[in-house]
Amino acid sequence: MDTSDCNELMDPGPPIAAWVRHARAELARLAAAVAEVETAVAAAFEARAAVSPHRSGELLAHAAEARRYAAHERRVVARYRRQT
Repeated sequence: MDTSDCNELMDPGPPIAAWVRHARAELARLAAAVAEVETAVAAAFEARAAVSPHRSGELLAHAAEARRYAAHERRVVARYRRQT
């Protein structure tokens, strides 16, 4: 076995670092998209709750959960962007 192959595996170098930066940026983009969708889902639940008084408690609970998840995804975005 050629020892240069082993050295390359032990020290991945700049190409791997660039790929990791790109992957983190892509993950941040996807997390931001998920946060947008969850925010829209929450708004839809809230709108439905406004016209469905008999189910408003349940619908508002779903809206709150969607907003919590959106906030989580925004924290994920911030973490990935700090790492890039």
